[in-house]
Amino acid sequence: MREVIVNALRARSPQRFGQLNARAAAYYARLLETSGSEDRPRLQLEWLYHSIRADEQAGLRQFQALAEELVRYQWVSRLRELMNDIGSYPLHTANGRSWRGYYAARLDHLEGRTGAAEAGYLAVADDEEGAEPRLRAYALCDLGTIYVAFDRLAEPGGEQRARDVISRSRLTHPELDSKLITNQVSLMNLSNTQAAWTESLEHIRPMRAFAESEGDSYGLLTATQLESTIYGLLGDWGNYLRARRSCEAILQRLGDVPALQMQIAYFVWPLLDMGRYREAQESSERALKLAIRLEEKELMITILESAALALGLQEDYAGAAEKFQAAWNYYENFHLADDGHAAGHAERYIRAMLSFRGLVAMRAGRLADADADLRHALRIKEEIQDRIGIPELHVWMGMVAELRADWEAAEAAYQDALAMRWINRHYLEAAATAGLARVCYRRGRPDACAGHMQAAEQIAQRYDYNDVMASLRLLQGHLAWETGDDAAAAGRYRQALVYALRYNRYLLDEILTGRPQGTLLRPVIPGCLDRGAAGQAVLRELADWWRSAENDLPAEGDESTARVAQGVPLLDAERDARRNEGKPGAAQRTVIEAISAALAG
Repeated sequence: MREVIVNALRARSPQRFGQLNARAAAYYARLLETSGSEDRPRLQLEWLYHSIRADEQAGLRQFQALAEELVRYQWVSRLRELMNDIGSYPLHTANGRSWRGYYAARLDHLEGRTGAAEAGYLAVADDEEGAEPRLRAYALCDLGTIYVAFDRLAEPGGEQRARDVISRSRLTHPELDSKLITNQVSLMNLSNTQAAWTESLEHIRPMRAFAESEGDSYGLLTATQLESTIYGLLGDWGNYLRARRSCEAILQRLGDVPALQMQIAYFVWPLLDMGRYREAQESSERALKLAIRLEEKELMITILESAALALGLQEDYAGAAEKFQAAWNYYENFHLADDGHAAGHAERYIRAMLSFRGLVAMRAGRLADADADLRHALRIKEEIQDRIGIPELHVWMGMVAELRADWEAAEAAYQDALAMRWINRHYLEAAATAGLARVCYRRGRPDACAGHMQAAEQIAQRYDYNDVMASLRLLQGHLAWETGDDAAAAGRYRQALVYALRYNRYLLDEILTGRPQGTLLRPVIPGCLDRGAAGQAVLRELADWWRSAENDLPAEGDESTARVAQGVPLLDAERDARRNEGKPGAAQRTVIEAISAALAG
């Protein structure tokens, strides 16, 4: 009835109609200046309605600004409310209806309905008569973010299609703004698929420059977060941590921006790779709370799988299983229900979840389950040509084979990982090379170990891979025993323990005493006990040294990756490491206690 009366007034006296709506819009604008947070969304809708009815062209600019802000900060519920409301507005221009259709597609995209979003973007992008160039450029920009997904790039002509859409967007509206600069993100993602990391960083530079010129903290945060992602993939822990700290500093200045907080909090697997398990878990839990608050769809599985991995690496296998199951349930209930795609399309959403679940199964000693998950993940990644995600699977499959004492399979897996060293994921290259050294040792070829150990150490020292260094020093200690050099063995074991301590207390315990689920190399204490009196003497020497020594090993990488400062007494560093990782209050046996128990027999 309201619209009937309003339309009758508009037909009789367009001028009077415009004046009344302008006065109403001004009234609601004044209310907005003093409104509280609870009333603001409702008042905004009233203000917007009267603004559009007073002057459709000017009102649509207000709608676009409001909708873009909601999209940018991922306020999905408020965007849904806005779109439901504006869907009832009688828009009289084709351009206005196209703007409405565009943000309906953006809502579909945010809610994970990728097929519907793609169709909506295409409709706007191809509407050369009804939609203004800037709007069509926006739609093409967002279409590009869909086309650069691994599975879409793997389709015939997929890469060229993505490049064409990005190019059309830039040509349709050459003047940059805070939206169109994000074409650089799609270009970066294209470079990422080719592991062209330097090129990827170059694509981010214009984003950073534009954000700085506009004083746009959101854009600056986005650029920095993307840099942290690339450094994480490279295995450059120092630069990853610096970028992450920069993001956190920007967030402090911005205040309560949950979408941005979630974006920074969820990307934690580099923290896990450098041994910061609890920090990664806490960050993932923050991201999960924010995702629920924002009704996040696209990242939900990623957040759950990261939280699960953090729990599993801390030996909370029940907690990890619960999070993995939640991720699987979300996959079944949401992504499998998405129609309009070929069979198997949705599997791309679980490729990392399967990878992480396989790694946790390996740590739990469930090697058959680990092998099954890792092979399933490998099949998916190969099908969608996720090349940058494949080396980690070969490394973890190599570890599973080592734990099964299947040296031939382990060597093949590590060689497969190294065959992809062109991807320049340095951490995985170091891990695979160290794995080959272990396999050579276990297959009775100690002379073949030296080259692999040297190559792995060069990478590990450069990037501060403390876990890789601990494994190498443990292996070198065992090799020294083989030649009868007790002093050299003790020296290598000392270094192995310090590198393990730098990583975290879990690796320290594993290197020292081992794990019930199995270890890749014989730990220090069992290895020494195998040597009888000579080994016991080494253990006593290690205990005496641990009581008085300091963290004095040189580090070429960023020492902040280890959280153990140079010159700190090892007893103090061990106390801090055990406090930093694991369940608070859980019983842990110290290095001195473990050695004393072993010597007591």
